[in-house]
Amino acid sequence: MFVMAHEGYREAATYVRSCYGDVKSSYSSMCDRYVTTRIESHVEETAPCPFTDGTCMTPAISIDSGLLDSDLDLGITATAGNRVQVRKAITCAPIPAEQEYSVGKITVTPDLKETSGQIYYYLGRNLDEDTNFTYSVTNMSFQFASEPYVLANFHAFADNVPESEFMPIPDLKRTDADVSLLLLNRALVYTEEVTDPWFNATGRVDVDGWGVKWISPLATTAVGCVEEYQLCNDHRCTPSSGLYGMNETSARAIGYNPAQTATFHILWKAMWAVQMRYLLTGLGTDVLLAKDKLYTTLHRLSPTLPPNQWHIEMSNLYNISMALLQRRVVEHASPPQFRVRGFDADEYIIPETSSESLRLCSLQRIKTSQHTSFSVLGLAIIVVTGLLIIIFNVMLVDIVAWFRRKAARGLSQNREWIESETLQLQRMLCEAQGIGPWKGHQDAVPVTVTFGQDFRLHKGIEEEENGM
Repeated sequence: MFVMAHEGYREAATYVRSCYGDVKSSYSSMCDRYVTTRIESHVEETAPCPFTDGTCMTPAISIDSGLLDSDLDLGITATAGNRVQVRKAITCAPIPAEQEYSVGKITVTPDLKETSGQIYYYLGRNLDEDTNFTYSVTNMSFQFASEPYVLANFHAFADNVPESEFMPIPDLKRTDADVSLLLLNRALVYTEEVTDPWFNATGRVDVDGWGVKWISPLATTAVGCVEEYQLCNDHRCTPSSGLYGMNETSARAIGYNPAQTATFHILWKAMWAVQMRYLLTGLGTDVLLAKDKLYTTLHRLSPTLPPNQWHIEMSNLYNISMALLQRRVVEHASPPQFRVRGFDADEYIIPETSSESLRLCSLQRIKTSQHTSFSVLGLAIIVVTGLLIIIFNVMLVDIVAWFRRKAARGLSQNREWIESETLQLQRMLCEAQGIGPWKGHQDAVPVTVTFGQDFRLHKGIEEEENGM
């Protein structure tokens, strides 16, 4: 099951690269999967700190989906009174994990091979490991790092402590939103200084054979995020909360009918799958766009990064969650076919039992390359207009001739026009040879008076026409 989930996260990340960027691959068939190509979000790069005052190192970045309509945005066909609106927002900011909330020290040499020491980070009790510190790194973390970037993550649910991985300290605690910590270790050097607070590399070193390079003076840098969710119908909304605060009780509180409740169940499962906890676990460091700039993982060398790289990373992470939301809603009605040796995903599908949920399976709109939508009215206008133009073109000469005859004007020009036509010239040639009589001297096609009359041109004329 983990392999199938990882494949879903990987495909969502690929979809974002193709269809969510500033320059989208508009010709990619991948971007035609869903009723909307991308979910547009509101981004504020100078948002207030989501934690206690003074905890954030810089202004926060806030990314908000706004109210997503289950019909218009996610393709679950419904009348206005049966639709559901759902919202997800994240607010993130760098936090001084090592400067303010750690004990210990690690010394790293420029070549990253000789290190010493250990650091403990006290951002909240680690519930999985049952330790009073959240995270720790040692000299081994750098000497034996398998990748240039190592990304650890911890999550705390405001309304579901048993599912939480850590218990945030008061500076990070939120009762109305879920809290995520993204802890980054780097075992690489940069060609130039990096001032971004998350990818910080402001330590100047002289590396043998490489010249002047830059490393981070910090063993670990951290970004803290809060995730907020909200439910609405056409006239009421629940308060913003963590994922588990958006539950069936809150849905009933705003008056969801049975159709809306069934839609809510689909959307909640999709939202559960797109929380940061699972995105980061499923993708690991592959979620980092900074990895694209590595020269090679062997030499652990990277060019400099922009000072807002952490903004870019948070936006990408959020976009992946929105692409995965689109995917998960569609998969409820059309599960992916996934088979490996000894495993068939179809065997693990839990069928719907309620009549409303079953009905929704047939109401999911999905785009497919096997069919094409078009406007019947537009096609009819093109066909009718084209036919009128063709008919007018065919009849134009006869219409002009008719008006001229009625007006008794331009008759000689009209007669000359007709008699210069190829078939009329051939008629006159035949008449010169005594073949006839003919009728339709003023028509486009003259014919003999006797129907089916056979005749033969003189040999001399035939030879002349054949170029002999």
